[in-house]
Amino acid sequence: RIVTFNVEWLFDGTTSRDPWSGREEADEHLANVTAVVRRLNPDVLLMQEVQDCVMLQRLADGLDDSYKPYLVRGTDTATLQNVGMISRIDPVSDVWRTSDRYDYPIPGSKCGSTYKGSKGVSKHLFASLKINDELYHFVTMHFLAFPDRSDRCSQREAQASVMRKNIAPLLAQGERVIIVGDWNDYSDAVPDKNNDVPISRVVRILREGLSDAAARQFNITRSEPMFEVSQNVAQRWRYTSAYGDNLVSQIDHMMVSANLRDSVKKVSIDHSYARKTVSDHWPIVTDLSTPL
Repeated sequence: RIVTFNVEWLFDGTTSRDPWSGREEADEHLANVTAVVRRLNPDVLLMQEVQDCVMLQRLADGLDDSYKPYLVRGTDTATLQNVGMISRIDPVSDVWRTSDRYDYPIPGSKCGSTYKGSKGVSKHLFASLKINDELYHFVTMHFLAFPDRSDRCSQREAQASVMRKNIAPLLAQGERVIIVGDWNDYSDAVPDKNNDVPISRVVRILREGLSDAAARQFNITRSEPMFEVSQNVAQRWRYTSAYGDNLVSQIDHMMVSANLRDSVKKVSIDHSYARKTVSDHWPIVTDLSTPL
């Protein structure tokens, strides 16, 4: 069972960035998150908005002794947030991240922003796990917020291009790949509950591949498609994020490589708790047929 979950500021309550009034409120939040994770019982849990490995270890300690925490500290100095993982399966090598950047706007961008620059992905993690003697590559990433802002749109497209560049060789080699995270954007192919339409190509780039110009620049000759698991969820339940007074959308996603599509047996978005109680996001839960 694979779960991706934006756990909303899983911090200890002592930083100047987190929203908690102190340790007591932060501990209560940790307990609420732990209860959800315990019920979901994932084998691999990939998270966004975590502080550090200490908080991941505290989460694991609240579950059982089968989990270990993994994190590579990112470069988001504004929020100090990171992405992380707890897993019942040990990675076969160190988890890692890339410092690659890509210029924006990318060729053919329709975001409408006049800003130019280069952008990397401050919060992401690569992990390779062996399951039943087969290698699986997991990637969790957290992109810039605000899906409807043109300036963020062009920067997110650059972020998606960086990640697809690093995923593409794995897909071309026929590896098993699972990518997840809070991408802060809507799918162009799998509409969410409210039929939100993206102004960016972020999800398309991750699903289908780089633009022709980017592929040539990175010397990538093959573009292997990925599968959005939310296709297996009824549209009325396709929402993962709560915002405003009573609005929801799907900006969290999970994709699997084509060679894993038939292994996807069940997909759900866990709406077991009220909006903005445990988190302002709801987790995506995917069961694969490969026994763990």
